[in-house]
Amino acid sequence: MNPDIIAVQETKLRFTDRTPIANYTFYSTPSRTGRDIRGTGIYIKNNIHHTHYPNPSLRQIESTIVTIHQPTSQDSINIISIYLPNGSDSSFIYDVEALIQTNYRTILIGDFQR
Repeated sequence: MNPDIIAVQETKLRFTDRTPIANYTFYSTPSRTGRDIRGTGIYIKNNIHHTHYPNPSLRQIESTIVTIHQPTSQDSINIISIYLPNGSDSSFIYDVEALIQTNYRTILIGDFQR
């Protein structure tokens, strides 16, 4: 197996934690609670042209966002690793709408607890 992108949820990492994999860059978004629970992350191969974006202010969803820039096209693709905590109500859809309101194609990957 040789994936280009690996999305992870429930990482349970803190801001200071590092979990390297050779030839990948890792972006992590620890839980907003400040505790070692939840959290999301994305591993992306070092040779893929990309940009990591900070999370927008969301109500329920925790996420990590990377945009892939394709050298042969002006199209970019958002890859978003999502964690929706258990017990969240249906208003999480507003968070999803906030995440996909770009001019880029978007792939949502994650744990939606549904």
